[in-house]
Amino acid sequence: QIPPQYLYVRRNVIYYAGTTISDDDIFQESLSLAQNLDRAGEWAYANREYQNAFRLFRGEPFRRLFDPWSDNTRNRILAQLEAAAINYADRCRVNGNIGDGIEILKKTLLIIPGSEGCRQRLSSPSPAALPGTSG
Repeated sequence: QIPPQYLYVRRNVIYYAGTTISDDDIFQESLSLAQNLDRAGEWAYANREYQNAFRLFRGEPFRRLFDPWSDNTRNRILAQLEAAAINYADRCRVNGNIGDGIEILKKTLLIIPGSEGCRQRLSSPSPAALPGTSG
């Protein structure tokens, strides 16, 4: 039940005065928190927050929608997921959680089968061997 101050009708128009939070909003917030915790040297907490962020993905967003907004939003979210998964895998290697990183890369490949970055990380022995990384 939505309280009347948030949902009401005037002159045959329905108004909604609340806010909505999407999985994407929660993903962004969790990812930001994880990155900040990681920078602060709190890997155990960061790792847990990264896991919470990745758990939100159950498949490709807007998979059966093909309007321009859905296409653009899907592409943006998938690009962010791919970059976050690659970064997470690199951080896992640095922090000795290689298995966690591999698990997320594999899950990301199920959602984005064409991700060369994820494929490259899965086949690479260490972050130092990868282009664009230092370690």
